Order: sequence, then structure tokens, then C-alpha cells
Amino acid sequence: MINFRLMDNKNVEEVMNVYSKAYTWDKEKKCFLCNQESIDELSLSQNYAMYDNHDLIGYGSVTPVVKNLQTYMVIRRKFRTSEKTPMDKIGEACIIIHPDYRNQGCGNKLLQHLIQESKINYESMVAYIVTNNLPSISLVRKHDFEFRCRHNKENFYEKKLFLI
Repeated sequence: MINFRLMDNKNVEEVMNVYSKAYTWDKEKKCFLCNQESIDELSLSQNYAMYDNHDLIGYGSVTPVVKNLQTYMVIRRKFRTSEKTPMDKIGEACIIIHPDYRNQGCGNKLLQHLIQESKINYESMVAYIVTNNLPSISLVRKHDFEFRCRHNKENFYEKKLFLI
């Protein structure tokens, strides 16, 4: 049975284990959870651990873009929308799914959970996705994220969580 729990410092090791299996190409483990400063900033984000019974199978977070300078600058330059959303009302989504649980709807459930929970604090949600990550692009499109621009080797997608 799939369930979600708010993540805290006790879950970091479990998440890093899933991260290392999900991203074997990342030899240096340049994950935002790898340094103490980032771990201390967990309170700034909405962080959820996804479990199948007692096994951690995924992780999702939504971080305010004002805390991520690169994202902030790209949005300032290239964000194309008729309604201007204040920067502190935009959350950047990130999900990680254990490879053994991919193509089973887990990413869909996790993103759906993040969207629901984010409506409390954010008006809009964005996602950066590497251009060749077709499963993630398909996932955000299923949830009505719209392509906004390309920056370096990443695609930028945006979803309005509610219209004002």
C-alpha cells in the first residue's frame, strides 16, 4: 500500500539510497541533500517520502524558487505568462522514483500528491527536465504542465495550481 510521509533528517539516508539507484550516472552524488547546508534547509521545502508498506520507493519536494538563484534568474528572463505570479508563490518540483517502481504509476501518484499539497503555499509549480528524459516530460504533461522554454539542456515546464 502506497503512503506518503513528511520527510525529515532521519529520512535522508534512505532517500540517498534511492537516489543512488535512480541516478547511477551521478558519480559525485550532486544531490541537493548531500551537504549539511541543504539538509538544514529542509524546512524551507515541502518534502515527502513515498513508501510501499515500509520500503521507501520515492521522494518528492517542492522548493520556493526564490531560494534557487539559477531557477529564479531563468524565470525572470524567460517566464512567459499573461498573469505575473510573484516569485515567492512559485514552487519548483523534484521527484525521484526507485527504478524497481518505475512504469507502475508511482511517479504519477507522487506528482499528484505534490500538486495537492502545494496548493496551500504556491500559485504555480515549475519543473526543469533534461531534454532526453521523456518519461518525466510525459508525466508533467499528464498533469497539465505547459512547456515554457528551453534553458541549456533542460526543458522548463509550468503549471498554474489555481487561477486567481
